[in-house]
Amino acid sequence: MKKNEVYGRSVPINFNPLFRVMKLCLLFTVMLNLSVVAATNAQLKKVSLIMENAELRQVFKKIKQQTGVRFFYNEEKLKNIGNRRIEIHDLELEKALDEILEGTELTYTFLRDVVVIKDRENSREVLETLIQQKRLIRGIVKDEKGITLPGVSVIVKGTQTGVATDINGRFEIKVDDEPNLILQFSFVGMKTKEIKIGNNQELKVVLESAAESLDEVIVTGYQTISKERTTGSFGVITPRNIETKLQSNLSSVLEGQATGVVLDKDGKIEIRGVSTFNAENEPLVVLDGYPIEGGLESINPENIENITVLKDGVAASIYGSRAANGVIVVTTTRGAADRFNVSYKGIVSTILKPQLSKLNRASTSDYIDAELDLYYQNPNRPSTQSVSNMSKVTWLMMQAREGNMTEAEALAEIDKLRNINGLKQAEKYFYRNQLSHQHNIAINGGTEKNRFNAAVNYMYNRGNMIHSDNSRLIFDLKNDWKPSKYISLGLMANVVYTKDEHPVRGWSDLLGYTNTSLIQPYDNLVDPETGKPTTVFSTSTYKIANYEKIANMKDWSYNPIEDVGKETTDTEDIQTRLGGTLKIYIIDGLNIETGGIWTRGNKVEKTTYDRDAYRIRIQYNDATSKTNNASHYFPDGAMIDECQL
Repeated sequence: MKKNEVYGRSVPINFNPLFRVMKLCLLFTVMLNLSVVAATNAQLKKVSLIMENAELRQVFKKIKQQTGVRFFYNEEKLKNIGNRRIEIHDLELEKALDEILEGTELTYTFLRDVVVIKDRENSREVLETLIQQKRLIRGIVKDEKGITLPGVSVIVKGTQTGVATDINGRFEIKVDDEPNLILQFSFVGMKTKEIKIGNNQELKVVLESAAESLDEVIVTGYQTISKERTTGSFGVITPRNIETKLQSNLSSVLEGQATGVVLDKDGKIEIRGVSTFNAENEPLVVLDGYPIEGGLESINPENIENITVLKDGVAASIYGSRAANGVIVVTTTRGAADRFNVSYKGIVSTILKPQLSKLNRASTSDYIDAELDLYYQNPNRPSTQSVSNMSKVTWLMMQAREGNMTEAEALAEIDKLRNINGLKQAEKYFYRNQLSHQHNIAINGGTEKNRFNAAVNYMYNRGNMIHSDNSRLIFDLKNDWKPSKYISLGLMANVVYTKDEHPVRGWSDLLGYTNTSLIQPYDNLVDPETGKPTTVFSTSTYKIANYEKIANMKDWSYNPIEDVGKETTDTEDIQTRLGGTLKIYIIDGLNIETGGIWTRGNKVEKTTYDRDAYRIRIQYNDATSKTNNASHYFPDGAMIDECQL
């Protein structure tokens, strides 16, 4: 290319119009070349497609996936074009588009990395429309104190179009000319904000600090420090980790949320395994800075802000020997300034009753065979004159030995018992599906000088075993005052009321199945014909015969289903905690904090035996004088055993 050169005396630029025109022409030429290069790069990208009966819209989408080039077109225009078969092998984009649009009334134009699909006769109008549909939005972003924020991400919601604010917190962004567009502003440590553009050309945006998060700090009970400054072994659990777990107590919620924290078969928390076999091995629980009694069951699981699990020397250095089993530090929710919130959460859950057939126990027939083997191999066989409980199989064999019946008759009676499935009956009549429901109401809010949080949690659980249930009511109140920038005062109250009821005779008593048990696997719990609860063979027939002529004796029979609800243990527990803290801020980084907590608890355990309970009737009969029928050395009435802890 031949260059045009101009020689002459140099003159000041401001006074030479010719030089100014040359400068503008050069700038325009460079910009035009850059645009052509960008468009050329897009045209040279390679495309490979094989599509059957495809719409043009689908074809353009595939090309965009391969090249990154975007398409601008009118949907109505594409609908007029029928579906086509496309087969292209490694062609440049420009040649590929020529083949795709061949035979249609459409053509295309490259606008940098955008392909504009248009009618062949009005291409200029389409291009002008595309350019005119953009508008420029300017603005500035500041924090709550009026300080400009550089580096704030400004994105058109639902798209990938975005910019960042400059060092002065200002931004400019071109958007489609639509009034419903929304801009999203996000910045580290600040709450994301969305603003509808509307008809505004200039925006002033204020971002709020996200100060309520405790995700990256460790609360040890005596101090709150950043995660990176903490040493030792610990685990942090936030509300996000546990909000989806539908459990009625905090112990069950924590299971699996931190390494080394497990729940044993009795529902107790263990941290890093068992540390002792004889002494207490439950971890120390610290609530809002103070160790508490009552464990995690006394804490509202819906009122948690942060949980830190301390596992090693860090815990021992703070809490001494009490931290031998680990420490669980719980921080409850505080009210948020300039915000009032009322929330409710309800949970209903059920657990199917236990399937006793899955216990892999011996069948009734096998159990009878084992009992007969023990009888034959026992040199000191029991006598029918024994006053102890005796199973029906043993009693029948003793009847045969003492000549009251033949052994064949006894074995024939025993064979009738082999088809009775007592375990299945126990599953049906002693157990039921567990049903639980929990309700939590929380109210919190306040101002910069006074923040409060109040929560009430009620839980009811109908147990798997009949005549068993428990309930719990927790009330929490926390109030924080800051009358000046040098002083803050915090008060808290926590009241927990629990009630539990369960039968005295549990699993081992009802289904232990020993030769002296009241129930055997071949006992019918209900009458096979009527389906009503019935008595079982249990009490010594010798004892019954000795007392049958004495007046005013009580019934000797044992009806397991009816009797299980006549012996119950009721436990009521109320725990009250009141606490307060005073914090004085001396200078930045130096403050004094003092406080204390007052705890009062009262637990009453009461076991009640109804006057018609089998245990009471037998004791009443056993305490009757044989020589003086009027003398009963056991009072006629119910029995209550009460213990206050």
